[in-house]
Amino acid sequence: MKKSVIIIAASLLTSVAFAQVANEAEHLFTGNENNAFTEQWGSFNTAFVEAAGNFNYSEQLQFGDGNYSNVFQFGISNETFQLFDGNDNWAELYQDGEDNYATFFVNGDENFIYGEQVGFANMMQISIDGNYNMVNVFQYGAQNEAWVNIYGDGNESYIEMDGVYNYAEQMIYGSGNYADAIMVGSGNTALETQYGYGNAIMVDQYGENNLTVVGQDGFSNYSYTGQFGNNNSLYVSQGGEANWNETYQGGDNNSASINQYGYGNSNYAEQTGVGNMLDLNQYGTYNHSELNQNGYANLAQINQDGYSNTVYMNQAGAYNELYAEQNGEANLLMTTQIGEGNAIYSSQNGFSNTTEIMQEGNYNFSAVMVAGGEGNIVNAGQYGDGNINNVYMEYGSDYNNVSINQGGFNNTIGDGAFENGIYISGDMNFSSVNQMGAFNSAKATVYGSGNVSGIIQH
Repeated sequence: MKKSVIIIAASLLTSVAFAQVANEAEHLFTGNENNAFTEQWGSFNTAFVEAAGNFNYSEQLQFGDGNYSNVFQFGISNETFQLFDGNDNWAELYQDGEDNYATFFVNGDENFIYGEQVGFANMMQISIDGNYNMVNVFQYGAQNEAWVNIYGDGNESYIEMDGVYNYAEQMIYGSGNYADAIMVGSGNTALETQYGYGNAIMVDQYGENNLTVVGQDGFSNYSYTGQFGNNNSLYVSQGGEANWNETYQGGDNNSASINQYGYGNSNYAEQTGVGNMLDLNQYGTYNHSELNQNGYANLAQINQDGYSNTVYMNQAGAYNELYAEQNGEANLLMTTQIGEGNAIYSSQNGFSNTTEIMQEGNYNFSAVMVAGGEGNIVNAGQYGDGNINNVYMEYGSDYNNVSINQGGFNNTIGDGAFENGIYISGDMNFSSVNQMGAFNSAKATVYGSGNVSGIIQH
């Protein structure tokens, strides 16, 4: 008798253990206003929901390891909610229709979420607290919205939107994270934020009136944004050390604002088109930027504040403008303009800063102001006809060096508000002018002691 009881008890325990390992829940709906609820505790569970109709709701709660959730909804105003509390979970969602909504909350490791929405005004929200997670979101249609928040390490988030007026937001905390957004259409918005180190953000937007906002704070982060269309806008802010930003804008009336704070940050930006605007601010030490504008009537504004920052600026086209300001010590600005009617306005305030200017073409204008300080260097070269160059050194500017070369006809040093040409007020400064061609004019005005000024025309 005792042996039979033992056998029966063992059989029951085996059944319970099997039930905890291999349960499956399946809901199939056809119609409207149906609700599906699934709650699973244990490992290797599966939840499946398929609903065809409107105003349907599904909820999956899975606690344990190795769970799988699969939801298909077809219609209008359907909603799904997925909670994972455990490891090795996998969720798959497909919604086809309008005004559908999906929410995922994940607590655990090695989770994978795939969500696809087709239609109009759909929304998807994903929040992950764990490691080694992967998120893929696909939205096709108009006015769709997607939010992804990840807290942990080694996460990857990918959002793809095809349509108009879509909105994507990805926020990642941790290290070694990767966020990617691709938006095809017009009027799309991407907000990307990362905190930590070794993170990467990539955004591609194809269309019109797109907006991208990128924020990274930490160490050794990477940001890439490509905007290909018209009237695109980009805002990038990087704080920390050894961060890298890369920007491409191809189209008309693009706008880029880039801010870098900290140590050893790098930036590369390229704009192609008409009426582009680029605003760069670097604060800190050993920051580096390479900027290129190709087109017509482009505008660039550069500000460097700190120590040993470097900017290389190239503008090719006509009627482009550059405004540059350097404050601090040992900063370098090298700029090249190729075309006609271009203008450069540069200001230095501090010690041992260097400005290198090269203009090739006709009717270009350059003005450099040194607002006090010592050991600053200004080298300017203009080659063409009808160019104007001016340098102004305020009182207290000592041990500075100015060198201007002009080649062509009807070039001038000294014009308009800068009628003094080269103006120096300080001690032990050196200036030289070399003009090659005909009908050129140059003027130098010097106040102080131990200064040297030379003009050569041939």
